[in-house]
Amino acid sequence: MPLIIASDTNFHHPLWGSKDINRRGSILSEYIATTNLDVVNRGSEPTFCDGNKRTVIDVTFINTLLCDDVHGWQVMSIDTMSDHRQIRFVIKRDKLLPTKRRNIRNTDWDVYDTELCAKIGMWFGRVNTPDDIERELDVVNTAVLKFFRIAYPERRILGRNKKSMLES
Repeated sequence: MPLIIASDTNFHHPLWGSKDINRRGSILSEYIATTNLDVVNRGSEPTFCDGNKRTVIDVTFINTLLCDDVHGWQVMSIDTMSDHRQIRFVIKRDKLLPTKRRNIRNTDWDVYDTELCAKIGMWFGRVNTPDDIERELDVVNTAVLKFFRIAYPERRILGRNKKSMLES
């Protein structure tokens, strides 16, 4: 799923345009290196201005699904009535992501029934407290959703069927 995170981090690191590094900025940059997130910030224009204090502490992250789609990240100079400056960028996507839907007629009820019964047939553990009830309900709910997705898979909507599927 495409993801954009715009954050007032209060962390300093050159990765997003700060002139210095603080401990929190170092920890965040190490974390980013272990994920599929990228920093969109460009340049070193301050994102926070309060009196003489001007820093780059607002960071925009995207996941790799949007790397080619986010363009023109910039800090705006217009007054926002805040000590944080407005950030602007454009999301351009040449083609839409494929639409997926489920068609109830394609459900394999035998698979659903078999898998679900196998998972929750021995479902009940000891239930003595409200926390036990919640735990057991979570197990059943997870199983129902998992096997629903297996027996009732999403399919891409192609061509002329797209309109009729979306209207229903």
